[in-house]
Amino acid sequence: MQKKILTYPIKIALSIFLIGSLFKVMHWPGAKMQIIVGAGLVAILYTIRFLAKKEKDAIDLVKFIWIVAAAYFYVASVFHWPSLNYGIYIIDIMGIYWLYEEWGNIVKPSWNQNIKNHYTGIITIAFLSIFGGYSFKIMHWPYANLMIIIGYVGLVILLLTGDFILKTSSKKHNPHSDIIDDEMITNK
Repeated sequence: MQKKILTYPIKIALSIFLIGSLFKVMHWPGAKMQIIVGAGLVAILYTIRFLAKKEKDAIDLVKFIWIVAAAYFYVASVFHWPSLNYGIYIIDIMGIYWLYEEWGNIVKPSWNQNIKNHYTGIITIAFLSIFGGYSFKIMHWPYANLMIIIGYVGLVILLLTGDFILKTSSKKHNPHSDIIDDEMITNK
């Protein structure tokens, strides 16, 4: 299995982008710089990762185009730069195709059921909090800002710590270690 190049730096850049989006929604200072830096880093790092990959499938090309287009169209729409009028719809369709093709890899069948439930639960709570917060904000109801902040911060925490949690939890649930297996083989 080929080791993924630049995965964690891309996650850090995406976290900067998400925090910038949160700052933009909350009208806090520094949003523009965070969004531009985060989107630019994601586009640059993912381009390097795509070019470094030896074997590319059609889904790899879709991911690459989606990442670069989404970074540009989001920044263009937020800052009112000239862009393709229907660009956001193009990246929506590509994103749906990406999810359709990669859904089996999002929640791995090898994960413990308890880990799957926690991971899926955190993602669900974060997205429901963001969407609920936006709905509350539109209606001018209380707690909208709190819900949006919880959702964005939850996504950033999950993005930065999700791999670590899944790797350590899969080691805990493995009943046999490599040392035990090696001893069993050599003692026979």
